[in-house]
Amino acid sequence: MRLTKSLIATSAMIIAAVPIIAAPNEAGPRRSDERALDAIGYFTKTPTNKVERLHTAIREGKNPLTYDPKFGYLPSLLRTLGINISTQSMVFSKTSLQIAHISPSNPRALYFSDDIYIGYIPGSDIVEISVADPVLGAVFYTFKNRGSGAPALNRQTYECLQCHDGALTSGVPGHTVRSVHPYPDGQVDFSSGTHIVSDATPHSERFGGWWVTGKHLALNHEGNSFVRGSGGMDNPLRANRTPEKLPAGMIDLKDYMAGTSDVVAQLILQHQTVVHNRITAVTYSTTLALADDASIGESLGNKPGELLRSTLSRIRNSSDSLLEAMFFVDEAPFPAPIDGAKRTMLDFVKQGPRDANQQTLRQLDLRTRLFRYRLSFLVHSAGFKQLPIQARSYCWIRIKAALTNPNDRLTTKLDLSERKTIHEILQATEAEYRDAPSDIGQWKPTGLLGT
Repeated sequence: MRLTKSLIATSAMIIAAVPIIAAPNEAGPRRSDERALDAIGYFTKTPTNKVERLHTAIREGKNPLTYDPKFGYLPSLLRTLGINISTQSMVFSKTSLQIAHISPSNPRALYFSDDIYIGYIPGSDIVEISVADPVLGAVFYTFKNRGSGAPALNRQTYECLQCHDGALTSGVPGHTVRSVHPYPDGQVDFSSGTHIVSDATPHSERFGGWWVTGKHLALNHEGNSFVRGSGGMDNPLRANRTPEKLPAGMIDLKDYMAGTSDVVAQLILQHQTVVHNRITAVTYSTTLALADDASIGESLGNKPGELLRSTLSRIRNSSDSLLEAMFFVDEAPFPAPIDGAKRTMLDFVKQGPRDANQQTLRQLDLRTRLFRYRLSFLVHSAGFKQLPIQARSYCWIRIKAALTNPNDRLTTKLDLSERKTIHEILQATEAEYRDAPSDIGQWKPTGLLGT
């Protein structure tokens, strides 16, 4: 079994489903025809992200990483890529090609930033890396973490896309977060079904196959539990009594960078993977629509920049789907407050832009919902900012219109104060938002303001 076949295909609720254990047809339809088109260029274009820049530096002999005798290059890799150790999230179900290494006592640790995911398993020589590339979508790498010589970072394509491109990832190279029912040895009971996790997923159906730490109060979920015999998950209310630390005696914490698998980190993970996939879906949809339009429009004698109605519809539809996720339209309310690790929350909130009053879209709520202000912090991401101008202009105008109109379906859950604060944050941090009109009727897809 080759370890380079799948990246971040970690299990349960994490970043993927894996070929050898996925349930029939779970990966959805293949999209290799679109990926291979010149307009997309997934296999031929050079990725433009932090990991690829590190890849280039290593190839050119400018390796910035240092080796740690215990963790290999992992600590230096996290620092170099700007990933906080406090994001550590542990998944113990055997849903990776590295199943020989994974168990409840030796889970896979996932560390992530706003656009990069790193999977580490004690005892494995391979670190898996996935990045939400602003142009290509999810791009995958394997990293040689042990042995002599310089570190080896290699991009992976076809093998990983077997599971990272299909119905579970919005039909583009992406990530999925899943919750499964594991047995005490980490094997998965697929006959009981799995859950694709998003903001809309009830909390009672989340975290299956994961260790979850933090104060959950009355929150019930499927984490920290196993399938016993022919029955369901053992002691389902056990999740309500989750300790603030990982199970004593179960896991040797000396083998990991942190002592937590924080509930808040995992909730953020669930949110951002969905948004990443939909950003990529908008990029692909718009790129392909424009390529089709150029071909058809020329035959119809259309003027340059004059787009077909069908093209405009394709751009709007994919953009609206993205904005629904970014505005948390279908978010499942918290059944009870959540309190995660202070380090995790502080590390997350201090990042990203803020306005003069220090307001930021990264502020957490954790009482009835995940974020205090319900517009995703990924509006500041490279993926969103590099959307094709035709889609990006639509999104900015649509966002401003939604914040202005209390009856807009995107913002009906937001009161005046919340909409006002989001507007203030965007006014202070995003020039394209400031310049955008608030009337969607003024959208001119040749550019943000029709220029």
